[in-house]
Amino acid sequence: MEGRIQMQILKYELLRIESGDATSRENMANVYNLAIVAYRKALKLTSKTTPKKADLPVLTEFGNVTHYGFIHRDLMRFTKDGVANLVRLGKETVDSAVTIDESFVPLQKRLESSLNQLIPDSLTEMKK
Repeated sequence: MEGRIQMQILKYELLRIESGDATSRENMANVYNLAIVAYRKALKLTSKTTPKKADLPVLTEFGNVTHYGFIHRDLMRFTKDGVANLVRLGKETVDSAVTIDESFVPLQKRLESSLNQLIPDSLTEMKK
């Protein structure tokens, strides 16, 4: 719940930037970090190896949040390594969600593509 609230605040900050408020850009990375922390807390309560159907929202929302960070990495001034680590974590969580519900395969493919853009050799390393 806390992560969802932080993501709504992040979307509000993005709207402020689009409307011309330059001061909102400084807040985006902080709010995004709060959302990531909230989702990481929720992920600690789930099992990645044997996820349950009730764990799907947390697993997939974390994947979506990491993809959001990839899309807006320049705006939030993230480093390439930091985003790559986040996207890798997001992909791992979505991989475990796909074992329960295959409707999340498109999200899995988007995260694979994002990771491949950041580090072209990362997919071959992950498959080993």
